[in-house]
Amino acid sequence: MDKNTITGFILMAAVLIAFSWYSRPTEALLRAQHERDSIAAAQSPQEFIYRNWEVRTAGNPLAHAILRGYVDNFGRSHPNYHYESLWELKELY
Repeated sequence: MDKNTITGFILMAAVLIAFSWYSRPTEALLRAQHERDSIAAAQSPQEFIYRNWEVRTAGNPLAHAILRGYVDNFGRSHPNYHYESLWELKELY
């Protein structure tokens, strides 16, 4: 391989790494997606085995989110029960 080929591979790798870093979801977006998925799963029919019993449920249409805050990667507590958090949750549904 010549010098130009190696330079091209390095530039392509740099572009791929930069794009994947730039396009990763934020932690708030991941948390919101988790909340939506959790409520949708609770509202949907489920089949599972619990203590060797096959359990079927029709789901709970009254499932809801409980806002109680979270702890970030640095150990700091953040509430999510302020007006803005409630409005954001309303917009999700």
